[in-house]
Amino acid sequence: MFKPIILVAKQTYRSHIKTRGFWLMVLSPLLMAAVFIGIAYAVMSMQSNTTPKLAVVDSPAISRILKADKQTLKVNISDIKNEDDAKKALKSQKIDGALLITHSGYQLLTQPKSEQIDTQVLSAILKNQQVQLKARNLGLNAAQTADLLRPVEIKTQVYQPGKTSGNNEGANYGLSVGIGIVTMTLVMMYVSMMAQEIANEKSSRIMEILLAATSPAAQYFGKILGIFALVLTQVVIYVVSGTAAIQVLSDNDIVKMLQKTLDGVTVPFVSYAVVFILSAVLLYLILTAIIAALINDQSQVQQAIQPMTYLAMFGYLVSFFLTAMPNNLFIQISSFVPFVAQSTMPTRLALSQVDWLGAMMSLLLTFVAIIVLGYFGLRVYARNVLSYSDENILKQLVNNLKK
Repeated sequence: MFKPIILVAKQTYRSHIKTRGFWLMVLSPLLMAAVFIGIAYAVMSMQSNTTPKLAVVDSPAISRILKADKQTLKVNISDIKNEDDAKKALKSQKIDGALLITHSGYQLLTQPKSEQIDTQVLSAILKNQQVQLKARNLGLNAAQTADLLRPVEIKTQVYQPGKTSGNNEGANYGLSVGIGIVTMTLVMMYVSMMAQEIANEKSSRIMEILLAATSPAAQYFGKILGIFALVLTQVVIYVVSGTAAIQVLSDNDIVKMLQKTLDGVTVPFVSYAVVFILSAVLLYLILTAIIAALINDQSQVQQAIQPMTYLAMFGYLVSFFLTAMPNNLFIQISSFVPFVAQSTMPTRLALSQVDWLGAMMSLLLTFVAIIVLGYFGLRVYARNVLSYSDENILKQLVNNLKK
C-alpha cells in the first residue's frame, strides 16, 4: 500500500520540481525581497549622505562632547569661531545649524531648508553634560554621577493566571502577521497546483490508465504527499536563503534593524507557527484533492479553488480585528476552527490572549481535521475521479456528503 503511494508522490514531485514555472514561483518572492532590500539600502545611503551639519560656536569643550555622541545625535559636528561666521555659513547653506552658548543656556540657529536636527537628543546630551558638571562641583565621584544619570528602566510583563510573559508580544505579533501572509500565499500557490494536477489527468483521460495500474488511494495520497513535498522544499529554500543572507549581510544596517525588531521572538513560538503553517497547507491540499475529483475539465479549476481562496483570506482578515476586539466570542471561536485557526490562533498567542494549552488544542484540532478529512476525501475521490457529471461542483460535493 505504501510503496505505490511513495511512487506516485515521487512522480508528482519530480514532474513539478523540474519545471520553470515552479522555480519562477519559488524565486520570485526572493527576487522581490532582494529588490526591496536594495531600494531600502539606497534610500538609507541617500539619508546617510544628507546627515545634518551642526557647527558649535566658540566652545571646543561642548564640541568634543557632541562629537563623542555623534552616532546618537546623527549629525556631523564642526567648530566655528563666532556668531557672525555661523550666520554666514547658514546663509550660504554650508551648515544646517549653529549651536550658541549663551548666559541663559543654549541657542540653536537653523536655516529654513536645512536637514532636521533632533533637538530632543541634542537637549538630552547637553542636559547630561550639565548634570555631570554640577555633580563634580558637589564633590560626587564617577560612580555616583553614573548612578545619577542612569535612566529609569520599565520592564513590561503581561500577567496570565499561573505565569507571566516577557515583553516579546510586539515581535511575536509582527511575526504572526507575516505568518498569515505566508500561509495565504502558500495556499493560493499549491491549491491551484493540486487542482491543475488532477484536472489535467481527468480531462485528458489519463486518470483511467493510472488507476488501471494503481489504486485510487495511491493516486489520492500520493498526489497530496508529492505537492506537500514541494511546499516543504520551498520553505527549506526560504529558510536557508534567509539564514545565508543574514550571515553574509550581518553588518548591513537593514539586517541589523530587522534582527533588532525580531530580537524578542521566542523559539517555541516560531516552532509552533511553522508547524501550524504546514498543517494548514496540508489541510487545504486535502480539501483541494476532494473538490478537484469533481472537476470535469480545466475550465472548472478556478471555480473549484475560488471558495478555498476566500476561506484562507477570511482567516487572515479576521486576525486584524484581534487587537481591537480581543474578547469577541466569534474571533475566539474562529481560532479553534480548522482552515481559519492558522491565521487567528498564532496572533492570539502572540498577544497573550490565550495560553499555550489553548494554542496546542487548536493545533490538535487541525491534526484531527487532517485525519478525518483525509479518509473522507479518499472515499469521495475514489467515487468521483472517473465520473464526469455536468452538475455544479458544490451540488456534487453535497451529494457525496449524503452518501
